[in-house]
Amino acid sequence: MSNAKSKRPSDPMIEDEILDALAASGYPLEIRLMKAFSEGGMDPIIGFRVPGNGPESREIDIIAHFSKNLAIGDGRVFTVTLRLLIEAKSLEPGAAFLGFPWSRPSDHELRVGRARFGGSPTYRVLDAYEEDNGSILGAGGLAEAFDALNAGPVCAQWAVVRRTKSGAEQRPVASHDDPFWRGIDGVVRASSILMTEHSTYTRWPKDSFQILFELPVLIVATPHLWLHDATAPVASSLSRTPSLLLTRMFQVEARVEPRLVDIVSENAVPDFISACRSTIRELEKRLKRHAPTLADIAQRQRSELEEAELREVAREFRSSGLP
Repeated sequence: MSNAKSKRPSDPMIEDEILDALAASGYPLEIRLMKAFSEGGMDPIIGFRVPGNGPESREIDIIAHFSKNLAIGDGRVFTVTLRLLIEAKSLEPGAAFLGFPWSRPSDHELRVGRARFGGSPTYRVLDAYEEDNGSILGAGGLAEAFDALNAGPVCAQWAVVRRTKSGAEQRPVASHDDPFWRGIDGVVRASSILMTEHSTYTRWPKDSFQILFELPVLIVATPHLWLHDATAPVASSLSRTPSLLLTRMFQVEARVEPRLVDIVSENAVPDFISACRSTIRELEKRLKRHAPTLADIAQRQRSELEEAELREVAREFRSSGLP
């Protein structure tokens, strides 16, 4: 039986208690990540709130971005932005984040998985604008710029492995840890909400074109992640990886659609930032090549969206019964 005296809630905190509480929270991790992304030139913001359905909203732990501007003549400017929506999760000592690799998609399939952006023009965000286009998915198109981020192992399943509480019945268990799952699901939903908002905004300046990629990211406070090939002949087939790419079906609004989520260990964050920097540079190169085509698409979409907005205003006016 412990002789330690229990404390009342009103007793002053001692330093060890404060440090223990912080170690179990995600706040120190968020500050460390702010430092890493700031040093990487990605202008991070902590505690970014994203609107949800109705009055609901969600706070994203950190957002960070790279942007490039390109003048395309006649006073027109194209901006391409790669923005990370980051959920930061602490992992207690003794626990592990595990991914289950499956048949790796082709390079083209992975590029298609990344080819989703909001703004003007928009692509695969609004139902009406999902047509394939060579400037996006073709040879030398925007989607090829993501090869640096697609280099890691691709997993179709994941789990957090930890021990049960101390005692004679202690055992390790693997599960979809609820806070981790809510975090993954949350950044996927937030990316969809923001890209939809970008895509339906009809007040972009006429000489300004915006392409905004919103990437859902989970960063885990652990030195490395684990991979388990469940189909290997050796049951104990485990390996380490600094990061992985999770491919899953998610329900976003009324649709169920495949999405890619970057899962990154804290130690791998500098390399991940380097891959993001390479991606934005490659996006800029491809944008220079395809800007006229993409500007034409944007102008057509703007006209259609403005017409739809006017029809909705007229419908609301008629339903109001005003003369």
